[in-house]
Amino acid sequence: MAERVDALEEEFGPLPGGAWPVSPKTALVLPVALPGHQLPSGLLVAAVSPRKALDDAYQTFFNSVARQVAGSLVGVLAYQGLVELDRAKTTFFSNVSHEFRTPLTLLVVPLEALHASKVSSMSSEERGALELALRNGLRLEKLVNSLLDFSRIQAHRAQADYQGCQSLRGSVD
Repeated sequence: MAERVDALEEEFGPLPGGAWPVSPKTALVLPVALPGHQLPSGLLVAAVSPRKALDDAYQTFFNSVARQVAGSLVGVLAYQGLVELDRAKTTFFSNVSHEFRTPLTLLVVPLEALHASKVSSMSSEERGALELALRNGLRLEKLVNSLLDFSRIQAHRAQADYQGCQSLRGSVD
């Protein structure tokens, strides 16, 4: 419910009248109520033009302005929630990527060493299995690194520089 405040000039002195040299004499204090909240989240103080009578239509206009302000606040609060959710998502993916990286390295490094040293003494089936495991480990390592890069970009700790992907097929021969 709007509260009418009269005698503004006596209380606050002359107030700016905008394009007109006449100071407003009346103001309305309107609650800015967010949906689902019993108490107002803020107050809107709006000066009433001294050139227009404060009738029902003018009052309805002020109520509409207060609702628009409330709607804008809902949008701002929703955006802030999305920003926080995005920050939490980035932190989660960064932490998961770091947790995957160490055990993945512990798998890939011995496979690379085995591939480099014993590939000639292996049967073709063993060599194929080793190359498949190494290729899949390298693919997974690349995915984890991409996820870490994405997390760094999202956190503004790195800048994106897109380059097309090269196929991993045939990289282990």
